[in-house]
Amino acid sequence: MLRLSGLLFILCSISLNVAPTAAAKEYPVGTKLRDIVQIDFNSGSRAIPLPPGQWEVALSKKWTVSNNNLSDISFYGSYLVRIEGKKVTGALYYNTPADLPDFGWVGTGICENSKLRLRSWILEGTGSKGDPALEDCLGFSWLRGFNVRSKNVQKVFNYLSQKGVTRETIPNGWFRLMRNYSSDENLIRIRLYLSTEAAGFPREPKFSYSDSPWMPNNIATHPKKKKFVDQAKGWARSWNDLITKGINNQLTLGAVQSHSTITGMYHKTSRATLPTQKGSGSDDKGDVTAKLKKLKAMFEAELITQDEYEAKKSEILSSM
Repeated sequence: MLRLSGLLFILCSISLNVAPTAAAKEYPVGTKLRDIVQIDFNSGSRAIPLPPGQWEVALSKKWTVSNNNLSDISFYGSYLVRIEGKKVTGALYYNTPADLPDFGWVGTGICENSKLRLRSWILEGTGSKGDPALEDCLGFSWLRGFNVRSKNVQKVFNYLSQKGVTRETIPNGWFRLMRNYSSDENLIRIRLYLSTEAAGFPREPKFSYSDSPWMPNNIATHPKKKKFVDQAKGWARSWNDLITKGINNQLTLGAVQSHSTITGMYHKTSRATLPTQKGSGSDDKGDVTAKLKKLKAMFEAELITQDEYEAKKSEILSSM
């Protein structure tokens, strides 16, 4: 979806003696996928891992980039969305040369440093070559929304509308995982978007970057969100390992399916223990009041979601 963040890579030293032996696999709009996206026809092994759930191709496109007067380079890109209950909970964009030379992918450390160092940056590091934090060209940040003026985004929105998803229901908060892998001859760029709502957080206003509670400079005052983001950092690096295996023809279906998740997103978090109901109508008024106070304190400390708060509150009151 998804607007491409960063500069378009220009492949500037293509060897004219290398004949392409595989073509990027093109997916028609509406194609449904689970677990992996295969990148090319021939090997059937190069793949991008997908978080749990059914993903649909919302838009596919090809375009050409001039390559220093040598030969034009054709690219293929695909936009995927995950729809659950008439809501979008995930999106993925990737692009790669339409023709892939028959030799390995070699990372050069090109990480779009000037663009990936955003205010919403979560992972440490500068993004430069040799940086231990980002040596695999990995980026992870918070995103307040998509560029609705983008023609590609508008086409994806049109696809979602046909599926009964309205623009008003699209989440205002997303985590964005960005992975670049490139050499002079090869390039693959991946952008994975996962909504905070899909992880159980309530829908929020469309914050500015400076006001968002998810931003690194604000999140310390939101303990539940901070705990979640700290775990999400580990998830991002772990998921990045799956991406590396996919690029190197080493990814297995079992590795994707067994990866730790929470509602299709991150490491499973241990939910805070809610006050439990001891009896059916046997609790006295004082006990119920104490439970409600404890429950409210947990909600105000952002240890539970609003939905969890309301559900448990109703349960406690019904026990009177």
